[in-house]
Amino acid sequence: MKDEDKIIWQSYEFDYKEKTSDWFWAVAIITLSLSAIAIIYNNILFSVFILIAGFTLFSLSKKTPTLIDFEINRKGVKIEETLYPFGHIKSFWVEDDGFTAPKLILKTQKLITPIIVLPINTDFINHDDIRNLLVKSVTEEKLHQPLSYRLSEILGL
Repeated sequence: MKDEDKIIWQSYEFDYKEKTSDWFWAVAIITLSLSAIAIIYNNILFSVFILIAGFTLFSLSKKTPTLIDFEINRKGVKIEETLYPFGHIKSFWVEDDGFTAPKLILKTQKLITPIIVLPINTDFINHDDIRNLLVKSVTEEKLHQPLSYRLSEILGL
């Protein structure tokens, strides 16, 4: 939905990719191999860390995306029930590389999550409308997705 001062859309939190049994076998083999190498080098703590990371990767790979509500209004950007006021958003960038779905990248003042990446569902709204509304209140600055976000996309999480 779009009006002069408000844009509302829904999108899944990430693109779900079905994992084959080969994917699970590859993760298991890599995890066990790296853990064994860590044990050979007498680094038990690192070995345990690798096993926990592998288990976490398995757990996250089974997660299906949830549908999230997004809203940009006069006060700020709202994700579900959390409002990020414009005063707390340093800059934004609408990334559209033509290959993947467009994303809204917000740079905030928060220490733990300074960069927030929001998927834009082009079935609901045009990303140019989002840009045109945000540029009225926030500085536009070329931003890039964090490495962790790209890595999760590559791994299919």
